Formats: sequence, structure tokens, C-alpha cells
Amino acid sequence: MFAPFTRGESTRSSATEIVALAAYTSSEVGRMARERDKSIEHISRVYLGMIGLYLEDESPEAVVIDNEILYIRSKDLNDDFTIYALDQASTPISESVRKRELLQSIPLLQSLGVPNKELLAEVVRALGLPDTILQTVQPGGQPSVVGAGEGQIDVLPDAAESASAGNLAQTAGGIEPSAVSQLLG
Repeated sequence: MFAPFTRGESTRSSATEIVALAAYTSSEVGRMARERDKSIEHISRVYLGMIGLYLEDESPEAVVIDNEILYIRSKDLNDDFTIYALDQASTPISESVRKRELLQSIPLLQSLGVPNKELLAEVVRALGLPDTILQTVQPGGQPSVVGAGEGQIDVLPDAAESASAGNLAQTAGGIEPSAVSQLLG
């Protein structure tokens, strides 16, 4: 059974009562988050111990983390680790806002001289796209337009690949990169 205010019903409560309920709810949610974090930390310690028991000491096992091969042994997992569960406030809405802000900042980053390869790598990582996209993109080329309407993004060639800084400035909206650095500094 839920309280009426959780269903959006009018409770005929005073402002003081509503503030007290909000504070109570906030503290309870925080308490539950701390309990969740403690549970995650404990489960992680137990899991490392279990995996350490199943590994043979003589031969290391290969593990792939971030496309890098690491070799681990049982003794590597039995070290005294400090494990913290972090809540990065990653809600679907905050994640969506972060992705949108990244995409909107691309023209500014390009005008400041950030190479397109680095921008593409960050976009691929942020949007969760496959890494094979990075291997199929060829450097150089003419500026193109992605999207339509309000979400339109001008994709420029790298500053090093463009004919001149003036060409880049003209494509990026008429602001010379040196003028941008003067504005920022």
C-alpha cells in the first residue's frame, strides 16, 4: 500500500508537513542507497574470492578489459583491495542530456582544433557504438551536414587536413580559431 502523495493525490497537507515528508523520503532513499552500495561492495569481495579459488596458481588466465589482454593469477585476486560502489547519478535523462551536450559541442571543439579522430572516438564511446566504426572512417574529405532542423551538425574536416585556418573559420561560422582562444583566455 502506497501513501496517497506517492500516487499524486491531494493530501490536504500543510507546507510544513510536505517539507517534512520530502526530507524523510530523501533521507530514506539515501539510506537505502548506502545499504545497496554496501551490498555491492560485499558481493564484489566474495566474487573475487570465489574466482581466486577456481584459478590455478601455475598458469595465468587471460582476461580482456577494454580491448586489452591482461593475465591474472589466483594471488592477484587475493590482495587486500579497497572496493567502493559509486553512484554516478546516471539516470536515463541525465545520460541523454550528457550525450546531447557532447553532440552540440562538436562544432566548437572542431573550431578549437580538436582532431576529428578524437571527436569521433568520444562520440562512439558516449553513444555506445561499435568500435568498428573507427576503423571504417577515412580521414579528410569535404564538410558534410548530419541531421536536419534544430539537431543539425556541421561535420568539418580536421584542422590539419583543411586547406587553411580561414577555410575552417568560414565553415565554423566566421570565427577565427585565434579569436576564440583570445575570448577564452
